[in-house]
Amino acid sequence: MDGSKKNPLDRVMIPPASKPGEELRLMFRASGRTPAASGGVQQKLDARLTRYDEGSQQTIEEIREMLDRNPNNASLLDWLAFMMYTNERFLESIALYRRLIELHPENATAHYYSANCYFKMGDCEKAIVSWRKAQTLSPASKIGRKAAARIDMARGKITGDRTF
Repeated sequence: MDGSKKNPLDRVMIPPASKPGEELRLMFRASGRTPAASGGVQQKLDARLTRYDEGSQQTIEEIREMLDRNPNNASLLDWLAFMMYTNERFLESIALYRRLIELHPENATAHYYSANCYFKMGDCEKAIVSWRKAQTLSPASKIGRKAAARIDMARGKITGDRTF
């Protein structure tokens, strides 16, 4: 062995996915890693999906390389957008969610998280527009209900009502 760490994702062939998010689940399943079989290793792989070491950006670069090969891959766009969101890189997250929304305008989750980004950046008006779209697309879902609650909260912030 040459002493270098090998990334288990390097040897994984990605099968076609039929649902958003399925591609990455299939990729990790194909790598032979399962929660029951690998414990801590699986937790580290799972953590790499949404968090990264600021210095190395290893996971981000891996996902960007996959997106370069398949720029319209909704699953990868969604994962990278969420990575940017969880790491408070809101402008990048919004840009990625916009690309995802162009491909799948009915994706309520993309509208919801882009709204969260706008709100965290202080743009309540754009946040409300995006939350309203998420709510309209999926009113009975958890995302739709959360969007409705966020709209009410943001309206209170705009009008100066501090009861939220």
